[in-house]
Amino acid sequence: MVDTFKGYRPNGTSEHRKILDPIIHAVTTIDHKGRLAHDGFYFSTVGKVVGTEDGAISEFLFIVPAGADIHLQPVTMSFGSGDIDIEFFEGVTTSSDGALVNNTFNVDRNSTQVAEAELRAGAVVTDDGIEPFHIWIPPTATGVGQSTAGITGSTGGIEWILKRGSKNLMRVTNNSGETIDWNYQINWYEAHYHD
Repeated sequence: MVDTFKGYRPNGTSEHRKILDPIIHAVTTIDHKGRLAHDGFYFSTVGKVVGTEDGAISEFLFIVPAGADIHLQPVTMSFGSGDIDIEFFEGVTTSSDGALVNNTFNVDRNSTQVAEAELRAGAVVTDDGIEPFHIWIPPTATGVGQSTAGITGSTGGIEWILKRGSKNLMRVTNNSGETIDWNYQINWYEAHYHD
C-alpha cells in the first residue's frame, strides 16, 4: 500500500472505492507500475546528446534521498554507432554534484507531485564507488547503430531498487572511433511503503 502521507488517498474508504467500476460495480485491477503512474509517483526524462567524440564520456548523477524508495526501470539508449560502454556505479563520491537535469517530468501530467530523486549532469566525481552492472554495445560496421533496453543487459534489463541516501552514476563511454549522437530515456517510480 502506498503511504498516505503523499495526500492522494486520505483514508481506507477512498482506497476501496477505487477498486470498483462505478458503472457495473466489477472489481478492477491495474499493474503496480501503472497504478503508481496513475497515482503520480512515476517519473521520466528523455534527451539527446549531440557530438560525443571518440573516447569521451557522458555521465548522469542520480541522487537518492535518505528514506526514499527509488525503483529505476530499464534504461533505453540508442546510439549512432556501436562500441559503447555503459556503466552504473553506486556509492559515488563527488566534489560537485553538477546541474539539475530540468527535463524530468511526472508521467501523470495532472499530478503536482515532483520527483524526490535528482538527476544531474556535470558532476565532478572523486570516487566511483562500486560497479553493480556494466553493459557493452558492440561495434557496428554499418553505422546504423545499436539500441539497448536496460542498463543490466541488452536483453531487456530489470528493475533496480536504488540504495537509500546514495549517489549513483551512469557513465557512457564512446569507443566507436567516431563522433556520435545518442539518446536516452530514464524512467523511475518512487514508492513509500509502511514498514
